[in-house]
Amino acid sequence: MKRRNLRPWLAALAMLLVLFAGYRLLRPRPARWCGHNVVWIVSDALRRDVIGCYGGSARTPHIDWLARNGVRFESAYANAPTTLPSSLSLLTGRYSSAYFVGGPIPGGIFWVNAKDQLLAEALRERGYDAVMNLENPLVRNANGLQGFRDARSFPLPARPRHRRRGQPPADPRGGPAPGKPRATFDKLLHYLATVPKNRPFMALNWFYDPHAPYDPPRRFLERIPAAGARSRVDAGMFLGKSLSMIRDEFQERNIPLDGAEREFLVGLYKAEVEWVDERIGRVLDILRRRDMLRRTILIFTADHGELLGELGRWGHGHRYLQTLVHVPLILFAPGLRRRSIAAPVAHVDLIPTLAAMLGVAPPRPAAQGTSLLPSLDGGRQSIRPVYFSDARNEPEGENGIDAVLLDGYKLVVAKDPAKSAFRLYHLPSDPEELLDRSADDPAARKKLFAVILERRRWSERLRKANLGKLDPALDLAQEREALLRDLRRLGYL
Repeated sequence: MKRRNLRPWLAALAMLLVLFAGYRLLRPRPARWCGHNVVWIVSDALRRDVIGCYGGSARTPHIDWLARNGVRFESAYANAPTTLPSSLSLLTGRYSSAYFVGGPIPGGIFWVNAKDQLLAEALRERGYDAVMNLENPLVRNANGLQGFRDARSFPLPARPRHRRRGQPPADPRGGPAPGKPRATFDKLLHYLATVPKNRPFMALNWFYDPHAPYDPPRRFLERIPAAGARSRVDAGMFLGKSLSMIRDEFQERNIPLDGAEREFLVGLYKAEVEWVDERIGRVLDILRRRDMLRRTILIFTADHGELLGELGRWGHGHRYLQTLVHVPLILFAPGLRRRSIAAPVAHVDLIPTLAAMLGVAPPRPAAQGTSLLPSLDGGRQSIRPVYFSDARNEPEGENGIDAVLLDGYKLVVAKDPAKSAFRLYHLPSDPEELLDRSADDPAARKKLFAVILERRRWSERLRKANLGKLDPALDLAQEREALLRDLRRLGYL
C-alpha cells in the first residue's frame, strides 16, 4: 500500500498556525476597561500640598486610599489657574485658546462649537449614560459639556458669605452679597445608588469646595485650633466670606493678615478639604456596597490651586505660579498597577487617556494632549513641555499671557507681540518664582519661547476651525453677559 506524503499538508498547517498567531497579535484588541464606568471628581481651588498623600497635614483618608491603590501623578498641571479655561482643557483635551471667540464686544468668550464630538457624546453612542453634578456655574459657560445631562438642578445664589445670624449687610460693591453655590451632592449619590448595574456611565462631579467662602460643617470647624489670645480679631470674622472681603476688612482695620489670623484661615481651608474627602468617601462606599468598584475608573484632580498668603497673595488667577497650577491627579482603575509617576503631565492629557482606556475613538479634531495609557501600563513617560494657555476666566486674547514649563524652567510671555515681555524662572533654585532670569539665560528663553510659538500656532489653527463651525445665530454679547453675571454672583467682579 502506497503511503501518502504528509509533508505538504503539515507545511500548510504550520503556515495557517503562523498566520493565525500573527492575526491574534496584530488585530485590534478591545480596550482593557471597555464598558467600565467612570467617576470623575474635580475639586475647585484645591492645593496638592494640603492632601495627605502629597505630604499635607489635612486628614484625607479616602483620597489617600485612591492614591495607594491607583496611580498618583507627582507632576500634574492644570493648563490654567482659573476655572473656566481649566475646565475646557479637562473636558476637551485642548487648550482654552483654541476656543477663544472675539468679536465686536470687549473681551470675547470661550466657546466650543456643537459640531465637534466630545468624549461624553462618543460614550453615549456606545450606550453610556453621561451625567454631571456641577457646583461651579462657570463650567457651563463655554459649551464644553456636550453629551452630559444634569444629575441635579443648580440653584443660585445660596449661603451668605457674611454671617450666620441676622440680616447680612449689602456688598459694598453694590447689590446683594455674592453667595456660595448650593451643594446638591446628594443627588449624585442618589444617581450612583440607583443607576442599573448593566448601564455603563460617566459621572462628572465638580465640587466648589475648598473654594472660598469657607463654611465647612461644624464637625470640621471643631478640629481647628482656636485663634486664641494671640488673635487681634474675632474668629467669626472669617466664616462665609470671600478672600477678597477678608483682605479688604483687614486692610480697613490696618491689621496684617498673618500670625494667628492666617493660621486660622488656613485651618478653615483644610477643613473644607477634609469635607471634600468625606464626600469622596461616600462615593466609594456606594460603589463598594453595590459591587461596582471593580468595574469603575475613578479620576480625582483639581481645576487649580490656591494662594494662602504666599508672597502676600490670596486666591488665584492672573498668574501661573506653581501653587496655582501644580495640582493633584490620581487615577484608579481595576487591575491598574499601583505606582507614582514623576514625569510632567497636564489636564489636556486626560481626555485622550480616557478614550484609550475605554476603547473609544479619540476626539475630533485631535486633542492637544497625549494619552497616558503607555505609562499607566508601566512604560516610561516621555518628558514633554506643559503649556499654560489663559490666566483668567474672562478671555483676554492678545492682552493676556501664556507660559510653558520645560526642563525645570518656566517662561511667562505677554501674548501681544508688541510688548515683548518675558519672565523666565528656574524652579529648582527659585520655587517661588521671584528672580527673572530671562536676560541671564537667553538660550533657555529662546528654547522655551519656540515651544510657546508652536503651541500658539497649533491653537490658532484649531481656533479658526472652531470659528468656522460656530452657529451663526450665536449671540456673543448675550453669552459674554451670562459669563459676567456668574462672575459677579461668585464675587469675582
